Amino acid sequence: MDDQLDQILSTDRRVAPSPGFAAAVMREVYRVADEPQPLPFPWVQFLAGLAAMLVLITMIAIVTAMPSSSLASIFATVARWGDVRLVGTGLIWVLLGGMLAYFSVQFTVRSLA
Repeated sequence: MDDQLDQILSTDRRVAPSPGFAAAVMREVYRVADEPQPLPFPWVQFLAGLAAMLVLITMIAIVTAMPSSSLASIFATVARWGDVRLVGTGLIWVLLGGMLAYFSVQFTVRSLA
């Protein structure tokens, strides 16, 4: 077996690529070079969302740790800002969520432009 391997390796036979191989490789190289670069990761939007999430979690932790009398005074203050029925029906939370969504989208669109 070693003799066969030595015999094969000792021959000075040149290996040449098939005709058109180099041209096909160069066509592929140019094709890949012409492709657009991948989109970068949107770090600004990710960090803004992460910050908003941390603020929300902190607010939830603070509100749940408050005694009920403090929580009632917060709701009374919010009720003074507008109609009491908005707080009671939960519509105020829908409005706040809608505003948060709107401003989040506006921030994202501005940072992409």
